[in-house]
Amino acid sequence: MMRITAEIHLDPLLAPLAGNDQGHPVGIPLEETGDYLTLDAEMMKVGSLQHANVAWETAETLAIRMLSERGKDLKVLGHLLHCLQHDGNGVRFALSLRLLTRALEQPWWEHAYPFNGPRGAKLRPRLFQQFTQRSVKFASGLDFHNAEDEFEACQSALTELQTRVKQRSLPGDALNELSRQLIAQRPSQSSPTSNSHHSTQQGARNEIEQSPNAEQAPSAHGSAQAPAKAPELRLEAGNERSNRQALLKMADF
Repeated sequence: MMRITAEIHLDPLLAPLAGNDQGHPVGIPLEETGDYLTLDAEMMKVGSLQHANVAWETAETLAIRMLSERGKDLKVLGHLLHCLQHDGNGVRFALSLRLLTRALEQPWWEHAYPFNGPRGAKLRPRLFQQFTQRSVKFASGLDFHNAEDEFEACQSALTELQTRVKQRSLPGDALNELSRQLIAQRPSQSSPTSNSHHSTQQGARNEIEQSPNAEQAPSAHGSAQAPAKAPELRLEAGNERSNRQALLKMADF
């Protein structure tokens, strides 16, 4: 089984093959070959009651082998892109965009089966649009949590693809939507500043919650420590003893 997991795995898929009858480096037609029919049968299960039974690894292996060794076929390329994108793997999704970008750069793109010749000028853009619309659909299944590098890889690959699409005058609306989706799914990170701000806010909140008790404490303390009321001084004329005792009480206070 073959599985694409790195950029270097794209090179054999993109390399030109032997020239066809018109001299274009696209190899031979694939539609009647056993590998093509097997691949097509597997991909026909997608979206049907047999969807769970799609042999994705088999489909990917067949597509890789045909594009690398036998012929350049845009439908086979589309099936391979589907295999790369269906499982929500950020690395492989980025590689699918890189594969499509680099395919657009190849001299065989305009002569690839089954849309070679004059009729391909109208059909290739439609097929390309199907590729990109499907990419938008699968982008919703990507998860970039704790995977900033995967997000950056997808974003970079998409930017390059958009540039190439403009040069080729191909439909790019779906890619604009894909860009919006990726940005919406960018992994969020809590900055130290925001954490510090949150701690400050929490501390302030705690102080506010505690402040009523803090304000009440001095009052209670004041009640407990309030000075005793001074005794009332009363002097009686002609009663020296009583007056002396009253003065002594005032002195003690």
